[in-house]
Amino acid sequence: MSDAATRRKQEACEAIDAMRDMLLAVSHDIWEHPELCFDEHYAHDRLAAELEAAGLEVTRSAYGLDTAFEATAGTSGPIVAVSDWMRAVPEQIRPWVPNSYVTLGTDGFGFSDTVPEGRAIGTE
Repeated sequence: MSDAATRRKQEACEAIDAMRDMLLAVSHDIWEHPELCFDEHYAHDRLAAELEAAGLEVTRSAYGLDTAFEATAGTSGPIVAVSDWMRAVPEQIRPWVPNSYVTLGTDGFGFSDTVPEGRAIGTE
């Protein structure tokens, strides 16, 4: 990994660590309101509100899907696509993304199979 990439990774880790308490609170709140099968309206609203509060521009009900959203912060820098399912889905658009592009997903090993373990994250 280049020095620049190492610095960016460290900066990202530090930013995430600084938001730890908020991220855990949101995560635990969403776990307390389980939703499935494209009916994740509570999670959609909670996540969109948090991103808006952080100053990101949020498009709710994006791409013709009530539970999808798009959040942007500027026009330069890396683009991160997050899926609670398979990375393969956001990977399909890689050829058309102009910036550095990172995809995150559970690749079929979502917390839905391990709810007790998922809820234990951050509570140790």
